[in-house]
Amino acid sequence: MNEGATLVFNAGDNTPRNLLVEGGYLYASLWDFGGGISKVVKVEIASFTLVSTLIITALDGKCAGMVVSGNYLYVAVADGPGHVAKVDLATFTVVDFLTVPGPGAQQVFQLATDGTFLYATTYQGTNNLFKISLATFAIVDTLAIADGGGGKHPLIYNGFLYIPSGNIITKVNLTTFAVAAILDLLVVFHDDAALARVGDFLFQTDNGNPGLMSKVDLTTFTKVGELTLNSQSPRDLVLIYLSLYTCHFGSNEIIQVNPDTLLEVEVLTLSAAASALNCLAGNSLFVGSSLSPGKVTMVTVPSAPPTPPATTIPQVITLPATVY
Repeated sequence: MNEGATLVFNAGDNTPRNLLVEGGYLYASLWDFGGGISKVVKVEIASFTLVSTLIITALDGKCAGMVVSGNYLYVAVADGPGHVAKVDLATFTVVDFLTVPGPGAQQVFQLATDGTFLYATTYQGTNNLFKISLATFAIVDTLAIADGGGGKHPLIYNGFLYIPSGNIITKVNLTTFAVAAILDLLVVFHDDAALARVGDFLFQTDNGNPGLMSKVDLTTFTKVGELTLNSQSPRDLVLIYLSLYTCHFGSNEIIQVNPDTLLEVEVLTLSAAASALNCLAGNSLFVGSSLSPGKVTMVTVPSAPPTPPATTIPQVITLPATVY
């Protein structure tokens, strides 16, 4: 891995919370802890320059998850109550705005889509999953799910939606929109968890100190391995060229993990310009820094399959799993 250029956002555009690559552009949702305006920043990847900043709403500035379906970008706004914004990618304007029902603390945090419906999870302290029709942009169903704390980053695979929350993963059947199973990872959970899939295996990070990565066999929905990372606070997780990459909020590190062996392959410590690492995206890796103003750093990653160094000490622990 090699650190490349760092792009600094405009003054007042703080704390990128999620990153998304689509059609030659990088989109960064902003989570401003200072209570600013909800925004999404658009960056042209080829020139690595700012294109524009879109104000989603004048409400408290907490934009989070983003997904693209068709010609639209959907953005989660974690206010209480929560919202989902629909953005026309061609004009980069908000064309619709949905408010979820429920208590004031019910903040929409992350999104997933199967191309027909949008699925919105809520932040810690609430436990609703909202099913939203893309055709009508209206809520068509609501499902109560287990709440283990922290953010809930959903992932869709083979007709099921997987939702991490604390030390548990909830498996939802999208055909019946019902909970199919709940897996207890048997870890001490600390904060937000992120998911990535490699073949028939699911990987989840635990934002602790040191950080953890759990490996789950999707065919049996059981935990089959655990890696204790040689750093702290893994904050996001992406798959690029058969390697997993996670960024560490407290130590300015990007860690490459071999998903087959569940071993660390390489650690890249970024310069002070890229600190408080918060989110990842892209085939060329983009890393968001939770600063004021926000920053995005480009990282070149290897395209060959990962090979762990001979000196790496295995840290795989096979544990029993509890499925409710």
